[in-house]
Amino acid sequence: FEIDAASPFEIVGTTLKLKDGQALDFEVTPSVDIEITATDADNASSIATLTITVADVDEAPEALGLDNASVDENAVGAVIGTLSAVDPESGALTFTVTDARFAVDGTTLRLADGVTLDAEDPTPVTVEVSVSDGTNTTMQTFDITVNDVNEAPTLADGAALADVNTDFATEARIDLIPLGASDPDVGDTVLFGVRSGSV
Repeated sequence: FEIDAASPFEIVGTTLKLKDGQALDFEVTPSVDIEITATDADNASSIATLTITVADVDEAPEALGLDNASVDENAVGAVIGTLSAVDPESGALTFTVTDARFAVDGTTLRLADGVTLDAEDPTPVTVEVSVSDGTNTTMQTFDITVNDVNEAPTLADGAALADVNTDFATEARIDLIPLGASDPDVGDTVLFGVRSGSV
């Protein structure tokens, strides 16, 4: 028996089989026609055409992706990006997450209600997303970038200055250190200013 060398099939003895490393995809080629030549000892031959039907198998969703993977810090419940995937059988897909910091609305990945992220926190932010066609599930982990936003300086809890009467003409000074001012943004310096003639 002989078969075209370009065919994905081969004949081993009297067995027709796919060549090693070859596979057929129902969504691409639901059937394949192959010609088999049978030759006898007298070199007489005949050709038969076989139609191989490819059985459809429910395959897992593929190409799970996220079109944006960044979010501003301190943005409550902010939208991160849109999820996408491909089902070989063109079935309906459902996206889910188990991390309580995140939520999925349809194909939209966002922070959960009441949740914010902090760019000053050095802990990497990742989220594992699952997509299911109802039978098979595919999972993918995404790294989320937290965008640094310039935040206002803060004062220590309960910080206040006692009433002071100072004659600035004598170059007297008021110590502002007790206010405990700090800036959440690394490297930023807190500056004080005078407004309306008072500190």
